[in-house]
Amino acid sequence: MRELVYHDKVVRQFSLATILWGVVGMPVGVLLAAQLAWPALNFDIPWLTFSRLRP
Repeated sequence: MRELVYHDKVVRQFSLATILWGVVGMPVGVLLAAQLAWPALNFDIPWLTFSRLRP
């Protein structure tokens, strides 16, 4: 009988990519939600405005 061998490198890479997008994406989403409540939160930086960061 053969022994089952799992190649889980791809699964680990997808898991790492998911964690990375979560770490980057969630704070950006919180920033965008906060800008809807407090529009001055972009600190007069043009690339932080809601219209530039919205999906």
